[in-house]
Amino acid sequence: MATLASAVWGVLESGQELGMIPETQTASTRSHFQPKPFWQRLVYASLGVHLAIVLLLAGGLRAACFLVSNQDPVARQMEEDSYGYLALGSNLAEGKGFGRFRPWGPGAADVWVPELCRTPGYPAIIALLDLATGHPRTVTILLQHSLGLVLCAAATIVCRRLFGAPAGLLAGSLLALDAQGIALSNLLLAENIFAFLLFAAALVAARLLVQPSPLVAVAAGALLGTSTLVRPTSVALAGLMAACLLVRALVQHQRRGVLAVICLVLTSSAIVVGWTLRNGVVCGEYTLSSISRDVLLNWHAGGALARHEGISRKAAAQLLADTAGVNAVQIRPLPLSAEENARVRRVALDTLWRCRSAFLADAAVHTTNMLFGPDKNALITWGLPTVRWGIIEKEKTAAGAVPVASWLLLSSQVALLGITYPMVLGTGYRMLRGVRVPALVWMCLIFVAYLLMVSWGSPGDPRYRWPAIPLLTVIAAACLRNETQAGRPLSMAEV
Repeated sequence: MATLASAVWGVLESGQELGMIPETQTASTRSHFQPKPFWQRLVYASLGVHLAIVLLLAGGLRAACFLVSNQDPVARQMEEDSYGYLALGSNLAEGKGFGRFRPWGPGAADVWVPELCRTPGYPAIIALLDLATGHPRTVTILLQHSLGLVLCAAATIVCRRLFGAPAGLLAGSLLALDAQGIALSNLLLAENIFAFLLFAAALVAARLLVQPSPLVAVAAGALLGTSTLVRPTSVALAGLMAACLLVRALVQHQRRGVLAVICLVLTSSAIVVGWTLRNGVVCGEYTLSSISRDVLLNWHAGGALARHEGISRKAAAQLLADTAGVNAVQIRPLPLSAEENARVRRVALDTLWRCRSAFLADAAVHTTNMLFGPDKNALITWGLPTVRWGIIEKEKTAAGAVPVASWLLLSSQVALLGITYPMVLGTGYRMLRGVRVPALVWMCLIFVAYLLMVSWGSPGDPRYRWPAIPLLTVIAAACLRNETQAGRPLSMAEV
């Protein structure tokens, strides 16, 4: 929390360098003799009024969601992955170590297996809250809602100071009304904390881009390394950010900038390498997580083969595992030898090449669903029946208010995306024209591009896009910045 607050303050302090709009600029141009419409007074109200609106809106919706879900917490606060996180956190709190008991064949007793798939960040938070309160699920969810409120407030403050009062109110309102964000905060899943860490890292990185500093670089590296322990998706993000900062430092001949890049890489790498060594010593395989091979074989290659042969993805995954000579069920929890990993990669890549047309079609369908599809988790937390476009799943065929509420909740997600995405494109168009934008926008673009690059294709769950939503909201808010206030265009060397 202190890191995010200091990062926000650093961005605001360097507002003039980033293209900050003074608070009084809009007010000074308005006449004092003509009554203003209510909407105009609201849009250009003080920061305190905007924060009150955003936080009341976000807090009210989150409180209602939590109270409704707490009536049946097992069904409405737990998703399939939640049980694994809770088991890992409970075992850590009880001193058993980072692992869990897994079934070992029909009729056999469960055996203790050190965890190789999940990284320890999120389970460690659950364990700490378990030790502190004894109510790990409830307190973790309350923490996630609190971080969601902090994200809403931070987006409001930063976007207001960088792009103007309307942009700040819009950014905060979009996050406050985001049904997907509320739902993911209300489930025992890592997306909310992962998004918070990425947003904080983007703020610190923007500060680092404007004013290179080894201390700020260490903070950025620590945030990115910690985010990797929450979700291994961001494992290469520190390297990408370091490359961008290094190019800028070399172009501008900044020795301090090169030193900052070194500090960033060393800090983030120390965290990642440390956990990789743990997996090698304890589990027997030197890897950050086994999730990458599971996605490659069972989802990318499995989805392509299933579409090509007209079979189920589960059957395709089993066929590929048999071809590679590994156990399809145990490919995630158990370590593989170097030879087995090589066979898995070879079988997966050969399948992707042989079924390349099916792979491209499957990847396009799942990527589209991830980017534009509504998240069913929003229905789970409110206790509403799960629906699809045109189909109500399973036996939930009741008509009337409940299905209508489900459709309204799903439609609200699509509507918010329909506002955010075009505004992001508008910001991108202005940047292509050479309009000056703050460093924070560039950092958000780099982070979003990376997240989309590593999350595309199968399985294509819409919840994988949400960590990028706060960053996309900042980019969208930049579209409201008046071009005449943006100053002269930035050259590539300056940016």
